[in-house]
Amino acid sequence: QTFAVLSRPAAVAAMAAIHLDFYYDCLSPFSYFAFVALRRYCGVWKDVEIELRPFVLAGVNAKTGNVPPFARPWSQSTMKEQVQHLRRNIEFFNVPDMLPMPANFFGPDGPADRRGLARDLRYQRLLVAVRRFHPEKLWQVTGLLFDHIWASRAARDGAGNVAMDEAVLLELCHRAGIAEEGSRMCVAAIGDEETKRLLAATIDEAVA
Repeated sequence: QTFAVLSRPAAVAAMAAIHLDFYYDCLSPFSYFAFVALRRYCGVWKDVEIELRPFVLAGVNAKTGNVPPFARPWSQSTMKEQVQHLRRNIEFFNVPDMLPMPANFFGPDGPADRRGLARDLRYQRLLVAVRRFHPEKLWQVTGLLFDHIWASRAARDGAGNVAMDEAVLLELCHRAGIAEEGSRMCVAAIGDEETKRLLAATIDEAVA
């Protein structure tokens, strides 16, 4: 399992393809930057096999005892630096249309508020369901979901909140080219035990 080493001698390049497991959470801006780069260059990296592995970053934080930057007690004092860091990455990855952090990234009462996107597991569970039932469409649904959260002005209300419910997720499946029955199957599977088990297992693999 190799995560980089994309510039190699011709003799090495002739060997078996590199396998890259991409663990990602669509709410993470840095996952978005990484996905943009993978989507941009996957057609160029002919000897790189990329496998998309949707997970929940909050689950990784919980298992490792880490705290996300915007949830740290001192986050307000470092907010300016964090914003500058994001702007640098927007320029570096050449994504000028990327929007600011959604207003509902956290709920009104903070990181633990279940009304926030950070505590809404449905969109990552949808990706797990798509991987189960329509793996050939996972790239498309992933891209649409990332763009919905980070690049679509139409997905936001006047206050900057990103719309996220089962109707939105169903529409994203439709736009990815999944037929009506398959789209409804994926959305219905968001809450089933196998989807939850697979998501939890992916988090464990990422931490291991």
